Amino acid sequence: MTVRVVPEQFATINAAIAASAPGDTIRILTGTFNESVTIPAGKDRLTIIGVWPRVTTITATAGPVFTVNSNLVTIQNLTVQNAPNSPGIVLASNYNVIRNVEVRLCQRGIDIQNTSERNFIVNCNIHDNSAEGLNIAGPQNLLYNNRITANGGHNINLTTTSASNMLIKNFIRNSGRDGIQSFSSGDFIVDNFVRNSSQNGMFLASFFDIVYNNRIKQSTLDGIDVVVAEQNRLISNTIKRSVNSGLSLSSSNVADENNIKSNRVGILMLINSNNNAVRRNKLSNNTVNINNLGANNVIDEND
Repeated sequence: MTVRVVPEQFATINAAIAASAPGDTIRILTGTFNESVTIPAGKDRLTIIGVWPRVTTITATAGPVFTVNSNLVTIQNLTVQNAPNSPGIVLASNYNVIRNVEVRLCQRGIDIQNTSERNFIVNCNIHDNSAEGLNIAGPQNLLYNNRITANGGHNINLTTTSASNMLIKNFIRNSGRDGIQSFSSGDFIVDNFVRNSSQNGMFLASFFDIVYNNRIKQSTLDGIDVVVAEQNRLISNTIKRSVNSGLSLSSSNVADENNIKSNRVGILMLINSNNNAVRRNKLSNNTVNINNLGANNVIDEND
């Protein structure tokens, strides 16, 4: 395997990619590089690594900054910016790693297409993009310890073609719409901090999710809004200071041991919100702690 250096050995990143074999490493030195980069099929296991975000910066010239069509690609330690009409990074392949990358001033930050799965997005700073911070249409992706803030749309959007993702320990703040919007299913949403969402902290039109130990504060609408979605388990979340309800449920969900404080309504079940289990939740300083307009809801041991 070969290490290729930009700009010492190759003037552009695309030229280094063209010369690379699968498994090679491309190191990008200090500087701003004005190009839109495509990693074509047949370059599996390629690594592109900069010095550090804001030290190595890639600025788009046309379309996305990075389009990834090979599998097992790693992009690390750089800034991706200035693709106002395109995503910063498009993943159209599988098993990729995006690590310690800043993505800013693009349309979407990272776009995981429905043909792309099992990607790992870790320690990234995705901010000030005009639409979604992360748009996820493929299944089984892991988002861990990212900072996703001040994007014009949803900070994270999971579409109907996505499923079985893990969102763990992400800092999600100042979204233009929902902090997390999901039409997915079977996701694990765990230990995230969601604050100052312009709409809902989480909007879940999804099934079979586990939503555990998240902290959700100061949502303009609901802290967690579960809409036309069933079989979700919402456990040990802290939801505070939502303008509407802390937790709004549809039907056939479980809400156990959540701490719901200082919302207009703590837990809301509207007409046709039926067959929920609402148990052992700590409710305090809400204008109304529980408003149950549905049928066959089990409401036990809430404090």
